[in-house]
Amino acid sequence: MGAKEKQAYKDIKAGKREPVGTEKGWLNMKPLTERPEEEARAIRQKAAEATHRIKAAKKNMKEELLAMLDDEEIAKALAKEVDITAIRALAQEKGTSLQTLILASMGLQAIAGNVKAADFVRDTAGYKPTDKQEIVADIMTDADRALLEKVSRRITGNRTESGVKDTSEESE
Repeated sequence: MGAKEKQAYKDIKAGKREPVGTEKGWLNMKPLTERPEEEARAIRQKAAEATHRIKAAKKNMKEELLAMLDDEEIAKALAKEVDITAIRALAQEKGTSLQTLILASMGLQAIAGNVKAADFVRDTAGYKPTDKQEIVADIMTDADRALLEKVSRRITGNRTESGVKDTSEESE
């Protein structure tokens, strides 16, 4: 909320002006910090449940797509490139959801040559190629290594890796 909105909110709360449009909703808004603990906990719990439902639906979509791709009847219907009404009838017969119809529609479009639909089906099924690139490079030069060794000896009290005090560096 910007400065203008904050000032408008204060003016409305103080009764200096009437709310307009979305400002009417501000009157009902109350931060969780200003609510009783039980009410705030209930709101947080509802939000968490909604998040879990969304995540479960995404997971189910992958599982449903994989099951649909394995279902011979649906595969035959898709292979014949029948229209979505035939898929809808088959889905209703099997008691499936709108999600199945969406997946079947994307399958039909993929078969028809829609590259984005094919990408959607591939990605949803879990076969998305990784975008990882491995770069192997040695960024340290011999001079850098020598400098690090020198700093290390100074920090550790002029001791070498063997633990013997190095006197060649003391004159520097």
